[in-house]
Amino acid sequence: RSGDVPAAYAQTAESYHARHTLEQFTSGLSGMPALAASADQTISSRNVQAGAGATRGGTGSGPGGDTPFTAHLVEEGGLWRIEALSVGSGSL
Repeated sequence: RSGDVPAAYAQTAESYHARHTLEQFTSGLSGMPALAASADQTISSRNVQAGAGATRGGTGSGPGGDTPFTAHLVEEGGLWRIEALSVGSGSL
């Protein structure tokens, strides 16, 4: 929300960093206007087992209304990090 893309990238998992550079992450975000324009997100479901999980929800009031998202998470050093993210038809 603050537009700090490097800080957002830093919150992703080490496995994500191994697959995607900051430049690829930045490019991917530019293809997800619903995520950038949304003032809030809602979580409709979550599933966590043995240090991995997924959350599903919507981006709220972004372009085109509520756009669905899925975030795949992994626990690293006691913190939950994004391993993969899909918003609408786009993915990171």
